[in-house]
Amino acid sequence: KIPGNVYNDLIETKQIPDPYFSSNEKKVQWVDTCEWDYSTEFDLNTTQLKKFDHAELTFKGLETYASIFLNDTFILNTNNAFRIW
Repeated sequence: KIPGNVYNDLIETKQIPDPYFSSNEKKVQWVDTCEWDYSTEFDLNTTQLKKFDHAELTFKGLETYASIFLNDTFILNTNNAFRIW
């Protein structure tokens, strides 16, 4: 879910126990050592594209370090979670 974080997503899909319950924190420390990929899809048809001289993607609330790709083409590296990209 967006906004959200990997812990909430893993809890919701029952891949990890709630880290705030009992001693579960020890069981989920591996989560923060992994790289996580999030993806989405959107459609723009030719008529929609013709309405723009240019198109702009706005990212609110990315992780501190993120690599952004559009259709498998790299477009952005981030290094600050406290700004809009």
